[in-house]
Amino acid sequence: MGRTKVKFAFIENNTKRRVSYRKRKKGFLTKARELNTLCDVELATLVNSPYNNEPGMFPNHEAATDIFTKFFDLPEEERSKNMKTQENIITKRIEKIENELEKVRKENKKMEYTNQMYGLLNGEEMPNSMHLEDLNDLCYVINKNLKLIDDVIEAKTHEEALSEIPLLVPSTVPSGTNFERPRAPLNLVPDVTPTSMVPLTAPLMGPSSAPT
Repeated sequence: MGRTKVKFAFIENNTKRRVSYRKRKKGFLTKARELNTLCDVELATLVNSPYNNEPGMFPNHEAATDIFTKFFDLPEEERSKNMKTQENIITKRIEKIENELEKVRKENKKMEYTNQMYGLLNGEEMPNSMHLEDLNDLCYVINKNLKLIDDVIEAKTHEEALSEIPLLVPSTVPSGTNFERPRAPLNLVPDVTPTSMVPLTAPLMGPSSAPT
């Protein structure tokens, strides 16, 4: 059998409240010992209740006094940096719930204006009691839906345009041609065999002498 969900509220019955206190105090001190031993954390707890004559301290009176003294010796900013009071916790919970409610209100308003938009498309008349803010919200919902329709049309048009483009078939080279393998480089420079040079001989006639 699974554990029953505990109602988070003050226990009216005195006997049940005392039993719950003892059980939860035992579990709380067990967790405190685990945190102190496993994680080597300086930890001090003070539990004051109408069911005990003296407040209960962990781990003992001397150690708890030393830890509390260190805490009060800290500067004001350091002491209050991580402190949380019941008022702060409740305030944060209220803010969180209010934010969630605001989101739900917006979603409900959006759904209401969407239904009203479809009603206008089906021939219903515009209510005369609508305020200017309501009309602006209705225009916002209509424009947003028109934008969605335009996006769908554009996507469909682009998809159909792509489907009409023929696929390019890779060209094949016919076999048995020189294009199957690299061709030899073309020798465009003519093959000229160098000829031997004929040495120059002495002139057949020497220089003429002047007449005497």
